[in-house]
Order: sequence, then C-alpha cells, then structure tokens
Amino acid sequence: MRSLTAAEARVIHALLVAADVPERVRERWSGVPRATFLAVRKRAFAHGWLTSRYVPDPAALGFDRVSLVLDQPFSDHLAEAVSEAREDPGTVLAWSSPETVLSVRFGRSSSRAPSVTGGRRHRFEIVATEPARQLPIYFDFEGAWSLWASGLALVSYPAGLVAPTPDGRPRGPRTRPGRSALEELLSGPDGASPEAGGPLRLSDTYLPRRHRALVRTGTVRRRAFPNLGEIPPGLDGGSIASFVFVHGTLRGETGIEALLSAVLRDARVRPFLLASDDRAALLGLLAPMPSRLRGIGRPLIDVLGEVLESISVVREPIATLFPLLDHRYDRLAGPSVESAVE
Repeated sequence: MRSLTAAEARVIHALLVAADVPERVRERWSGVPRATFLAVRKRAFAHGWLTSRYVPDPAALGFDRVSLVLDQPFSDHLAEAVSEAREDPGTVLAWSSPETVLSVRFGRSSSRAPSVTGGRRHRFEIVATEPARQLPIYFDFEGAWSLWASGLALVSYPAGLVAPTPDGRPRGPRTRPGRSALEELLSGPDGASPEAGGPLRLSDTYLPRRHRALVRTGTVRRRAFPNLGEIPPGLDGGSIASFVFVHGTLRGETGIEALLSAVLRDARVRPFLLASDDRAALLGLLAPMPSRLRGIGRPLIDVLGEVLESISVVREPIATLFPLLDHRYDRLAGPSVESAVE
C-alpha cells in the first residue's frame, strides 16, 4: 500500500477542523493549490477516508444527557452487548470488536434506563448531563492528526459535542417548519445515510436557507470523522495502529478542566475523546505516538495518575474495532424532534 502524500495529509487536516467556515478557508488552511485541494477532498470521501455528518446539539432534540459506554463482555455475552447498543434508539455510535463495545447514546432523564444483562468483565459508563462542559472533546481528531501526519498548526482543537450558548438556553427548532428542516438535514446524505457518496461541497452556504439557519444557530454542526482503517500509512510509512481508552475516577476536587489541561500541557498528547460526569472520566487516544515525538512530554500514565485513580486501560487494534453504527444522528429524528417542539 502506498503512503499518504504530504498534500493529502494537509487536506485531511483542513477537513477535520470542526469549524463552520467557507470552503475557501479550508483551502487556505491546507496550504495546497486549489486543484490539489479539490482532488484530494474528492478522493478522501470517495475512498472512505473521511465521513461527513451533521452533528446536532442534544438539547435541540429534547435530550438532556449523553452516555458513553465502554463495555467489555465475556465472549459468550458479546452478542447481547452488541444488541443492547444497537437496539437503543438513542444510540448514534456503536463500535465493536471481539472484546469491546463502545457506544454513544443520547437520552432523557425522564426515560427509564435500559436494562443491562450480566456477563461483563468490565463496563464503564459516563453520563454527561451537561454535554457542553462535560464533553469538551468529541471525536475531534484534528489534534492527533496534526501530530501524526500533517504537522500543521491547530485551528479549532479541542472541539466538544456542542458549544455553550451565550444565554444558557437550549438551541433548537421551536416551530413545525423548523422541526421538519432539522429532520431533513439529519436524514439527508450528509446527515447519516451510510450508502451515500461524499459531499461535493463542504460549505454550508450551498444549503437551503432553512438548513443554513440550523447551522448558524448552532443547532447542528458539520463534522468530518476519519475512518482510520481506510487511510493509507503516514508519510514515514507508519500507521495509527490502535485506539486506547482510559477510564478513571477523578481525584479529590479535580475537575475535567484540570484533567484536560494536564493531558495537553504535561503529557503533550491530544485525545480525540474526553468525557466526564464529574466523578469519573473517559479518554480516547490513538497509538502509537509518532517516534519523533516520544519523550517530549511526561509519560501519560504518570500525568493521569496525578488526576485520576482506579485507572483502567483498554487497547483495541483499529483493524478489529468495527463500526456498527458510525455517527448515525439520523436515528434521533422523528419522535425526538417532535417532543422538542412547543
């Protein structure tokens, strides 16, 4: 397999930036000629290197919590764990390997919690009731990609699931036309349809006015997510081999802000996922660290030991963690949107 070119690495970085900006801005970020940008962008989506999605603010859909579950069932209970994740209508992401099931689920405090069967070696669950604060990094791979492949300066990393609103009020459609527009956007090709081809344009200026309004108010944000198993090896021939998930209990009065600062400043690593319920935390990282960067920061396990206790580490090869549901926010449309409309 050929290695990724420098131009490809730079364009992918520009596409991973979690920002609502015109397409020309991403071209400038990549630093490559326009024709090269367009060719690589088309290749990235056509070959499945990247997936484009519109990610909704949970509150806009009437959800007041987001759960991240890292489940490790015994082998004879794997099918039950997979079924539990897939059958929950609020599940937007479910990745499974022979040993682990990772899921992200939108839910409501008024709903009964789903029953959990036995047969687990470990089950870690973070329930974020304040997603804007407790999910400060939500599948944002820009930071890791900068270290591993592009070498470009960071633009928006770290990006969370949602940005806090100035007045603290939830975003969302408050009329039936607004509800219909949100359903259309989430159910369209960029919203979730797995069989749809890559988008021809990444600028939201090409959307109908009713959809642009949802983007402008922050009700939804367009994000690009990498399919790491499909991307060619890096510039030095190396590959990102594994996902590493770390769960631990926060020490004393340590908050998620202190944890994030310690990881970024002291360990010099850039997680793609960080979630907390103010009691425990879950981090997602990529491994191995590029050889040229090893030894720059303090060892990650030492840094985490200062802010977390009862630490558990789960390592999953990228080749074995299969996406059963991959950012399928269309599953939230319909009744969920109906309940959020006054």
